[in-house]
Amino acid sequence: MSDISASVGNGGTNRPADVLLVQKMLNVVPEIRGGPQVQLVEDSISGVKTVGAISRLQQWCFGWADGRIDAAGQTIGKLVEELKLVQRMTETLRPILQAQLARLTVSGFTPEVLLRDLQYLSPFRLAVLAVALAEMVPGPNGAVNDVIPTSDTNPATGKVVNPARYGWRRLEQYVDGGFPTLRPTVSRQEFYRGLMERGARIEMGGMNGASHKLHWCGVFCAWVYRQRERLLPFVPPGKSLRDVTWIPGRLNMTPSKLSSTSENWQYQIKPGDICHIKEQTHHFIILSSAVGGKFWTLNSNGMNQSNTVKQWDLNLVKAWYSADSFLS
Repeated sequence: MSDISASVGNGGTNRPADVLLVQKMLNVVPEIRGGPQVQLVEDSISGVKTVGAISRLQQWCFGWADGRIDAAGQTIGKLVEELKLVQRMTETLRPILQAQLARLTVSGFTPEVLLRDLQYLSPFRLAVLAVALAEMVPGPNGAVNDVIPTSDTNPATGKVVNPARYGWRRLEQYVDGGFPTLRPTVSRQEFYRGLMERGARIEMGGMNGASHKLHWCGVFCAWVYRQRERLLPFVPPGKSLRDVTWIPGRLNMTPSKLSSTSENWQYQIKPGDICHIKEQTHHFIILSSAVGGKFWTLNSNGMNQSNTVKQWDLNLVKAWYSADSFLS
């Protein structure tokens, strides 16, 4: 799990597999404990930032720095120690994630690929995945799924909606949690009509009077990140969780980076991040790192606004929000 075959960093052998392992391990260490101030790009290249991150950890831990990690040296021992600390913090999350992944019956999805990477994800990222995965259960036991016809009474009108959207009450929680300013701006009748009627969305006034319909995808992403009672125990020491809400067409935070601004941008997207697709107003949460130009994702607003696990092509990504950027 933590063995490197040769030295990594300043003047080291820098075999790609060893560099990648060191980068993954460094990214797990919280900044407050000597970890990188900015997450490293896990590209297997021992560049200035990787050497700098090694030096920062050494200076914090030992009071000296040479920017190099030897195979059986003091620094790799410290990294292993830090990794074990993070693993202890996430003991309760790992079996939950394993059970959630094993439950998924998505064609082509192999949970083993993600399970191998869990040890290198921060506790906060694991918590984000656990919250989002819990919502990916298909009907009739799922949270939001339109596949099964049902009927219910519209609270605003007292009239029976038949068929009504299955799980609309859960969708109401997404909206109130992820977009808390919406409800006061639309009529109660319009609010519940958009929630309950199959295929419908809440109609909102747009710029210059143009029509705009609520997109559940961004609301869902914001809702996941606002689950403070479930996420805060896994926030790194010295950090707090920043507010995030969905507003029409985007999340209320600056994207971590546009895909066109860096040659290595694809290496920076990790499980737990939120991505934005080109030429579409669609957001989703990353479930697995990209393999073969595709990654698995957790989506709200699949067919008929249901929750779905699906693949997206890496080259469709316009921008993304790093999970780490939500920690202030």
